[in-house]
Amino acid sequence: MRKKLFNRFCEVQKRALSSDASTGEQAESWSVEYSAVPCRLRASVKARVERKQGRLRYRRCAYALYMDWRDIAPETHRVRIGTGLYTVTGADDMGGEGRLLCLYLETVQ
Repeated sequence: MRKKLFNRFCEVQKRALSSDASTGEQAESWSVEYSAVPCRLRASVKARVERKQGRLRYRRCAYALYMDWRDIAPETHRVRIGTGLYTVTGADDMGGEGRLLCLYLETVQ
């Protein structure tokens, strides 16, 4: 069933910050945390942002990326699909059982 659902592969990268000893400035680098991850990309969706006073708030995002569960934080991860690079703006546990994950993405400028 999932083989038909997941029709692409992506690479999930994790950000690392290091400090330059001579200048004290922080440098950002990215390393591959998960490679060849089966996934499905969907364009132009509404992303759930938060629950406020019992109501869900939504906002628009460029893409939703579905995959098997991974420990991914929007603040520290980004995704590469083919030649495209995307920032992760949010994540949802689809179904609440830690089986499927939906990442909300925007194209890196």
